[in-house]
Amino acid sequence: MTKNKSLGFWATTYVCTALLGVALALIYVGLEQPVYYWDFAAYFDTFSRQGTLLVQSPLEWLSHLRTSIATDDYSAAILVPLMPFHIIFGDSRFSYIAGIVAVYLVPTALLIGRTSYLEAATGTPSCRSWLTVWIAAFLYTPFWAATLRGLPDIAGCLALCAATYFLWKSRFLTHEPVISGMRVGVCLWLAFVLRRWYAYPVIGVGTSAAFFCFLQVAKDRDVPALRNAAVGGLCVILVVVGAALTFQQPLVLKILGTSYGDLYSGYKTSFVSQVDQAGSRLSYVNWLLIVFGLCISIIRQNRFSLFCAVASVLTFFLFTRMQDPDRHHSVPMFLWLFPAYAQAIVAIVSMPALRSRWSNAAIAVAAVLA
Repeated sequence: MTKNKSLGFWATTYVCTALLGVALALIYVGLEQPVYYWDFAAYFDTFSRQGTLLVQSPLEWLSHLRTSIATDDYSAAILVPLMPFHIIFGDSRFSYIAGIVAVYLVPTALLIGRTSYLEAATGTPSCRSWLTVWIAAFLYTPFWAATLRGLPDIAGCLALCAATYFLWKSRFLTHEPVISGMRVGVCLWLAFVLRRWYAYPVIGVGTSAAFFCFLQVAKDRDVPALRNAAVGGLCVILVVVGAALTFQQPLVLKILGTSYGDLYSGYKTSFVSQVDQAGSRLSYVNWLLIVFGLCISIIRQNRFSLFCAVASVLTFFLFTRMQDPDRHHSVPMFLWLFPAYAQAIVAIVSMPALRSRWSNAAIAVAAVLA
């Protein structure tokens, strides 16, 4: 496939997927009951105010945005890509949800879905396997549970997906460490800018990357690779810290001076309860596929799936030291479990006994219902 054809294919795939997502959002908004106070009082109302201010006074809007990024716990930066939806479609609830779906959810699903599929597939790529993984990624429950309720936190997952991709393709910063480190640093900082609590997933994926890098270096006994990784890691830290202090110094100082464990102690229960809450956000079928996918990943040495799974577990442990993870807090944790989910799907679809058309249809339906 040529470069132009490839771009055309992915543009078409994105548009079709976005239209499907917007249609689902339209159906949901038509049925939803506006009873969740925090959704409507927080980002949805801010979406309306920001859009109105942008139309009336663009310069004042830019000034307000700069101040919000520098000082606010709930930064307005996450709403900037949604402003075209406000301008074109107005400040309706549907416009807001459709914007989150089209701008954040669909690209996140396509990126993690495609990357997971490529790492899970062995031999010649299969359209059938990719289609099933695409359906599973697009309809992945954790992506929709928070989004349809008006919580735009999946925006940070798009940045985390990009950071994960650059970490993996650079073999954990051992190849082109400076450029790769800068790319990863920008992506991780963007995740923090979009939502403050993404500092936990940032630490989680960074720790997981360091762990797998050491395993890789120890296995290959490649000292130069370790040196490159150290340079790349330093670049990541410099970019994240430099950008945060340049654009968000007041917020960073406030965070360093605040005990969030004490502040959110009322939102924290026992560890067993936290695990139960997280487990309830996926069906038993989903969890069985994830566990099966992890087993297959170990057998087939799918290190991408294992790397992401470790990042997910670390994020869960880090975040739960502060408070219980709600639907929107769980999104990055489940994002990094998707590669294992995809590995299970690819392994099942690739079975010789399941290569008939009826089997393909049954698997597609199962991916939807799961």
